[in-house]
Amino acid sequence: MSLFFGLGHSGNPGETPLGLAAAGLIGLIFCLTLWRTGSLWWALGFHASWDWAQSFLFGVADSGTMVQGHLFATHPTGKVLLSGGATGPEGSALILPLIVAITGVVMLIPKEPQTSHL
Repeated sequence: MSLFFGLGHSGNPGETPLGLAAAGLIGLIFCLTLWRTGSLWWALGFHASWDWAQSFLFGVADSGTMVQGHLFATHPTGKVLLSGGATGPEGSALILPLIVAITGVVMLIPKEPQTSHL
């Protein structure tokens, strides 16, 4: 499912292979949060807040898509590998340490005990 989540971003304008890989890795983290919490709410909230912050708060591209009406107007400068270029932060190499940090935070979530539905 994480592979499909990553590939589902391939239709976004300006998406890059690194951005697709990052989306797939985030999909794995979402699976981990489901396993740890027993609910999809953490993953849904994280994904919504990530997209909102990129699109409307910081005004950067989100998977290559720019929206109108953002609070700040930022412009990627420097090497695309570090800035993400037209893809946005998901297309930069800096997303990889962030993914590791998010995984660490998720591992701090206490695992929800399995309940029997019999």
